[in-house]
Amino acid sequence: MGNKASNGLSPYIVLASGLSICVFLLFHHLGHDYITQWDEIVHVNVVHNLYVDCCDPKLHSIDLGTDFEGTGDGSFKAGNVVWNNCYIWLHKPLLPFYLRAAIYHTFGESLFVFRLPSAFFALLTTVSLLLIARKFSCIWVSIGVALLFASDRYVFELVQGRQFSDLSDVMNVFFLTMVLGLTLVTAAGRPLFFTDRESSVGYCVAS
Repeated sequence: MGNKASNGLSPYIVLASGLSICVFLLFHHLGHDYITQWDEIVHVNVVHNLYVDCCDPKLHSIDLGTDFEGTGDGSFKAGNVVWNNCYIWLHKPLLPFYLRAAIYHTFGESLFVFRLPSAFFALLTTVSLLLIARKFSCIWVSIGVALLFASDRYVFELVQGRQFSDLSDVMNVFFLTMVLGLTLVTAAGRPLFFTDRESSVGYCVAS
């Protein structure tokens, strides 16, 4: 009887241990002051300016007249807007930037708070993968899928701000995972978070 109970708890012990290690690594030195040249240095400025003035997504606090100036980067053609040196900044979808600016108003402005949503969405994706995989396979496979994502080096680098796009990519992965999961489980007749009747509505919302 005792062996059966311990065997039943084993997957959850592995999951809890694995997630604890991944969470520790994701949050370890999350507020480090090394800001990468691409893209975090740009994103930090845009979020700061949205925090100060939510109406205009600006890279620079004042118009320096550098929107069409060369920056030494040969990839920019003459006359094109220089995305990393322009005044009004619309290079990427703004939801991740407004989210960070809103969190600044709650917890204050710091690099830890700046990177915190990336860690949060990485963990949400991990949980989503666990739930989706559990609909189609055993608990061990589900845990393996979730921990493979949570321990992935590239995910860690995104959360820490050392790869292009940071939060934008992490949020994209989360919402794409949700759409894919809802598509699979709805097609299989196994609603993920919803009843049979509500699953199609949930799919539309996630899309």
